[in-house]
Amino acid sequence: RMGDQQISGREPFEAPVRLKDIDLTGDSIGAKLAEAIAQVLKTNTSVTDLNMKFSRIGPEGAQALAHALKMNMFVGVINMEHNDIGTAGA
Repeated sequence: RMGDQQISGREPFEAPVRLKDIDLTGDSIGAKLAEAIAQVLKTNTSVTDLNMKFSRIGPEGAQALAHALKMNMFVGVINMEHNDIGTAGA
C-alpha cells in the first residue's frame, strides 16, 4: 500500500508526486519491485518514510534501495527489518 493507493508486484507504477509514506509491510514484493521502487526514489523528493518490513526484498532489492537512497536526502525513516538481506545486502 502506498498512501491511499494499492499496488501489486504485477504492474509497473510511478509514485505520485506528493506521496510521503510508502508502507509495504508484509507485502512480499520481492527484489524486482524493490528495484522499481528504488528507481522512483532516486528522483522523488516527497517520500519521507519507507517501511518494507517482511517484504522479502532480499539482498538484490536491499542493494538497489541503498544505492537509490544515497541520492535521495528526503527519506528520513527507513524500516527493512526481517527481509533476509544478509551480509550481501547490508
